[in-house]
Amino acid sequence: MSDSFPFLVAIGALWASIGLVLSLTMGRRGHDGFTWLVVGTLLLARTSRVPVLVVRRHA
Repeated sequence: MSDSFPFLVAIGALWASIGLVLSLTMGRRGHDGFTWLVVGTLLLARTSRVPVLVVRRHA
């Protein structure tokens, strides 16, 4: 396991908690909180696709 894994988990947890708080906030202001949660999840899934470059060395 890499050394950056706990950092990435912390960032993901922070991002998810911000999404939940905003969903609850929008729900209290009269908007549909569940819809905001779904939209946020879809945007997260859309932006989290990062291209990976694989480099192979010849032996």
